[in-house]
Parts: sequence; C-alpha cells; structure tokens
Amino acid sequence: MAKKLNIAHRILVTITILVALLAFTGGLAKYISPRVSVIFPFAALPMLSSMTLNLLLLIYWSIRRKYWALLPLGVVLFNFSYIGGVVQLRFSKPDLLPGHKSFKIATYNVKEFGREDQAATSWQIAEFMNREQVDVICFQEYQDYEHFNMDSMKMSFRNWPYNAILADTLDLLRLAVFSKFPVEKGELIKYKDSGNCMMWCDVVVNNTRLRVFNVHLQTTGLSWKRREIEQEFQSEQSTMEKKNKVFKETFDLLVDGIHKRIVQADNLHRLVEESPYPVLVCGDLNSPPSVYTYFKINEGLKDGFRTAGHGYAYTFRFYKHMLRLDYIFHSESLQGIDYYSPELDVCSDHNPVIMQLGVPQQ
Repeated sequence: MAKKLNIAHRILVTITILVALLAFTGGLAKYISPRVSVIFPFAALPMLSSMTLNLLLLIYWSIRRKYWALLPLGVVLFNFSYIGGVVQLRFSKPDLLPGHKSFKIATYNVKEFGREDQAATSWQIAEFMNREQVDVICFQEYQDYEHFNMDSMKMSFRNWPYNAILADTLDLLRLAVFSKFPVEKGELIKYKDSGNCMMWCDVVVNNTRLRVFNVHLQTTGLSWKRREIEQEFQSEQSTMEKKNKVFKETFDLLVDGIHKRIVQADNLHRLVEESPYPVLVCGDLNSPPSVYTYFKINEGLKDGFRTAGHGYAYTFRFYKHMLRLDYIFHSESLQGIDYYSPELDVCSDHNPVIMQLGVPQQ
C-alpha cells in the first residue's frame, strides 16, 4: 500500500512540474516576441487549461500541506494578469461620468453572413443589434455576392445610415463599419501576402472625433485544416506518412500565422500611437489574451473586458468555449461602462462583442 502511495505521489509531483513548466513558458509569451521562438506562443495557447490545472494542484498540495504547493502558487502569481483577461468579478455597472455621453459599439466576425442565406442572416443580425441598442458596428468577413450585393446589405443595416466599406478587391476578407453617428475619412490597410486586412475611420460621437480601427489579423486556417485532419484519421486508406504530412502542414500554417500576426500587430500599434484622436480598436485578433500580439495591441490602450467586463470571457463558439479571440480596446480618456459577448448562433463560429462607453462632451 505504501509503495502504491509513493508511486502516486511521484506521478503527481511529475505532473505538477510539467504543468507548471508549461504555464510558465506560456506566460513568457507576452514578454518575448515570437521572432525569437514560436515555443512561447504555442505554450500560451492552452493557457486556460494549464492555469486551471495549476490552481487545482495548488489546492491539492495546500490541503496536503506539502511544499510542492509553492510551484503552482508561483506560476499562478506569475500569470495573474492573464486571469484578468478571461475572468472578471464585477457585479454592477458604474454610473456615467458627468459631462459624458453613452454609446455602444460592437464587433462581429460574421463569416460572410453564412454564405447561403445572406439576406435572412443580415436581417437577423440587424434586429439583434437593434435590440442591443448598438450605435456603431464593426464587421469582419463582410462579403457581398451577385445575388446579395452591397446595396442589399446596406438596406439590411439602414438604421445605421453612415458607413465605411473599404475594399477594392474580392480577394480580401472584407471589413465594414456601420454607424448611427457621422463617419468621416477612412483608410484600408492591406497586409502583405494575406487575404486579411484592417481599416480605420473617424466617427464623430457627441462632437468628439474617435478613430475606430476595425481589425482582422491573420486567420489561422484551422477550421478547414481540421476537416482534413479528421478525414485522414478516419480514412482506412490513410498511412502514417500522409498523417505526418498533414501535421507538418498544420504546424507550418500555425507558425506562418504567428509571424504574420506579430507584423500586423506592430503596424496597428504604430497607427494607434500616431492617432490624433481617442482610439477604439475592434476586431478579430485570432489570438488569445496570453500572447505577444494581444499585449502589443494593448500597449497604451485599455482592454474593454478588463475595464467593464464581468464573468468568464470567450468569443469563439467551438473548442469547448476556451478561446477569447475578439476584442474591443479603448483609449484611457473613454469610460468603460459595460462589456459582454452574447451567444449568437446565426452564421458564424464567433460571438459578437458589445461594449458601452462614455465619451466626454466637447
């Protein structure tokens, strides 16, 4: 019996060391650029799972009164900032500051409105945004087709009479901003060797000009690659060589996406710093709040979930609701009032993100 307990103890110690090492390596991702090594962003991807395991091991070793509790404790403290990126304990909204006007902005990767029945889908989304009293909407993967063109799309969102739809080619995953407030100026920024892009436009709220960035960082491509992986493993004709080939292609795809996103994030950060107006950054970053990309964009800005969110945050509807990929960041001069990501099963693998903010009156 004692021998079995000793073996179990050694296994738990080994698990504790490995899980702590994984979470610590992942925690370094916010400090070390993936240009140095892709080990860090890969270790950061399962951060939610590794942190949960560390918390459970901390409780276990604390109950047992063993010094091994210090290892998960140290890792939890080291990654404490990550916890605030996925969990916020907030039970009430703050009052609107004097001299401020409240408005709502939303970001939503609509995945081409489902492609098949775009008319019905766009009307459903418009009704949803109306119910939520959203004033400004940022769409990613906003595509139009011959049977449902841009004019038809604008008709669906006619309650938002101002818009910025900047795209000069169908090769891009398009972006659009619809607004109840005047939209002035705007620019489309294309990424090198990518179908993704970002844009900015100026929205005038309460006589205050805000620069709104609508961002779609490099897509991972995992959605369609996952189907290929599943087919290889389910096929009786598949060989180990074919499986290894698919895994290598998937790994190369992920690495390529990581490197492209850091260049795109650096460019976005520069544009934000150059803005003469308060900034809102909205969009699908394809990055969890544990990696370099997130922290680079967050420099000089506030993560809306950290300032006004509550509960547990996820925006990607699959992978067991473990991924927060869509964000709204804001300048410090804007007041965060509320931030949430409602479940919306209409056309996309993402949920929308909605934020209520206060803008100083001019």
